[in-house]
Amino acid sequence: MSRAEVTPLLNDLKSQGFLIGEYRHEEARNWPEGEFKPYLDEGVRRNLQNQIPPGVSRIAIRKKYGRTRIIITKFMAISFIIKDTDDRIANIRASLSQTAI
Repeated sequence: MSRAEVTPLLNDLKSQGFLIGEYRHEEARNWPEGEFKPYLDEGVRRNLQNQIPPGVSRIAIRKKYGRTRIIITKFMAISFIIKDTDDRIANIRASLSQTAI
């Protein structure tokens, strides 16, 4: 799947309240309207630069669900890599988790 094919799907998720971020080797932004900005925290910058090589975007999609009477929070996260060279999606990861007090 290419970046062009996934863009309508990301727009649909964004309209359903998912937070979407695009992370690159040197900078990050809120997808799609945000400007790329350098990482402010040095530790975060080093960590992400070790994980994301130059010429690659990591798209992270997440949403938090919760209940007010019972303190249970559920998290959903999906991330994938897009290489600038071929503009194709690779390395898809998804997770569901929850916390309770």
